[in-house]
This record gives sequence, C-alpha cells and structure tokens, in this order.
Amino acid sequence: FVDDLQKSVIQISKNIMDVNDISAENKEAIGEIVEKCESTADVAYEIQKQSEENQQMAASLDEIIKKFTI
Repeated sequence: FVDDLQKSVIQISKNIMDVNDISAENKEAIGEIVEKCESTADVAYEIQKQSEENQQMAASLDEIIKKFTI
C-alpha cells in the first residue's frame, strides 16, 4: 500500500511539473500572439493613415484637373 501511495505521489508530482511546463509554454505563446496582434494593429494603422493621405492627394489632384477642364 505504501509503495503504491509513493508511486502515486511521484506520478502526481510529475504531472504537476508537466502542467507547469505546459502553462509556461502557453504563456509564452500567448505573449507572442499578443505581440503579433500589436504589430498587426500598427501595420493596419499605417495602412489606414496612408489610405487617408492618398484620398487627400486624389482630392487635390481632382481640384487641379477641374481647373483645366472647360
């Protein structure tokens, strides 16, 4: 009985260490996902800003072209 109990305690200890390792891996993976999301958000913001600038340039060019049309 004591041997079985000791084996169970050892197995539980190993399982706890495995769970701890997996949790650390998950935490790292989540950190990487968050970092990628932040990076994606930064890129999306820059694209949006560039798009707005392009719209302004297009409107300016449209005004210039309208001056030359009869």
